[in-house]
Order: sequence, then structure tokens, then C-alpha cells
Amino acid sequence: MVHLILRVNDPIVNENDDYVCQDYPYTNYGFNIPSISKDTVLTRTIKNNDGCDSTIIVNVEFLATVYTDTIATIQQGGQFEFCGTTYTTAGEYTCHERSVETGCDSVVRLTLNVITAVDQVNALPLIVAPNPVSGGDMATVNRDWTFAEQQGMTVEMLNSIGQVVWSTTPEVYPIQVPTTKVSGLYYVRITDGTGRVYVGKLIVK
Repeated sequence: MVHLILRVNDPIVNENDDYVCQDYPYTNYGFNIPSISKDTVLTRTIKNNDGCDSTIIVNVEFLATVYTDTIATIQQGGQFEFCGTTYTTAGEYTCHERSVETGCDSVVRLTLNVITAVDQVNALPLIVAPNPVSGGDMATVNRDWTFAEQQGMTVEMLNSIGQVVWSTTPEVYPIQVPTTKVSGLYYVRITDGTGRVYVGKLIVK
């Protein structure tokens, strides 16, 4: 006579809370998911030592990359320390950091303004027309330039406190200056290939 003892085990369910960083794969608890883009619940079934099914449930919190924007202003000739680097020119710079608590990425975006001197002692007068000009319209610099003056020439538009709001190296003459739609007093400054500096006032209405 054979006696059969049948044991019925209760289902085993292991539920866990976890998180995943944006743009990182999720590989905990035996999962291998290349990318997760939102909060989600993951489920997988495995066999335990008794050969019975065991269910793993993971509540995964999605941690998005944190972006922070900051603005700094320095005087011409000054410098600004950002993310271990020294900057001296106007522009937009990015710093990638990693959270100590979660290991997730955070990004700091810096807009660096450089205030330059508008009125220069040796600056030569410059005629810009039409003046005043309607915001968003083109203004033209009325001057003939020699070949030497054109080489390496830079054209800048500055606001009333000396911040450069636009700059270019012209390739077509006469020089066209696009204006902002923000009304006010601006300056057009040209440094030609021989080192001479020209400054003209421009009123945007």
C-alpha cells in the first residue's frame, strides 16, 4: 500500500519598490530592460527550490534627468568658474553631474553674458540706416570697405548696457544687421581686419 502525502504550498509573491534613472537600463531583480520612460510595475515568475512558481513584483519609479538653468554676467576681461572650467567668453555651457543619493543624472545649463565697453575712445563713427528702424527689420551699414578691412571683420550688436546680443563675420556687403523686436537703444560695433573699431547708435522702435 502506498501512502501519498500531498502538500500544497501557498503562492509566493515578493513585492519590492525600486527606481530607475532616465536613459539607464533596469537590471535589478533579474530584469533586463533597456529603457523605461515612466513609472511602471514589472512582474516575472520564477521557480523556487520546491519547483513551485514564485512571483516577483517590482514597483519601479522613473526618475527623470533634472535640468537647471542659470544665468551669470561678467565684465569683459573677467572670468567665471563653472563645473571645473574657467570661461571668459559669452555663450551657453552645459555641466553634467550625478546625484549622490540616486546616481541619476542632472544637467546645469549656464548662459554667460559678457558686458563689454560700448563707447571706446578710439572708435570711429559709423552710419547705420534706417535709423530709427522697426523691430525685426534689417538695418544697413553704409560704408565701403577695402579688401584688407574685410578680412577677419566682426560685426556686433550690443544693447544699452553693453551686452552683445548678436555678432557675425560678414561675407556679403553692404553689411546687413538684423534687429531685435525689443525696442530700445542699441549699438552696432565693427572691428575691421586692420584693427580699427567703428561704433554707431541704432534706435529700434
